Amino acid sequence: DYAPFGFVTAYGSSEPGEDIAEVTACYLTWTPEQWAQLEAGAGDEGWSIIQQKITIVKKYMKDSWQVDLDLLRKVIARRTNEISELDLDHIY
Repeated sequence: DYAPFGFVTAYGSSEPGEDIAEVTACYLTWTPEQWAQLEAGAGDEGWSIIQQKITIVKKYMKDSWQVDLDLLRKVIARRTNEISELDLDHIY
């Protein structure tokens, strides 16, 4: 119900600050499959709004903190994959 209105999560629709936080967190951590599901559910108008928010967040992070969100996203995906491949049974 939230995606056609340009929100990535229902919680993100609760207030503007949460919207930006959810856009950022989801952009960094969601899989391509999760993004495809969101895009399908958002429709053209909702997806356009979400893309605009991602652009704003990327610019803010780059200009204010010199953080490239696309690079950070790749690193998080790589590290998540590395962690999921670990055999942690021997630790416990």
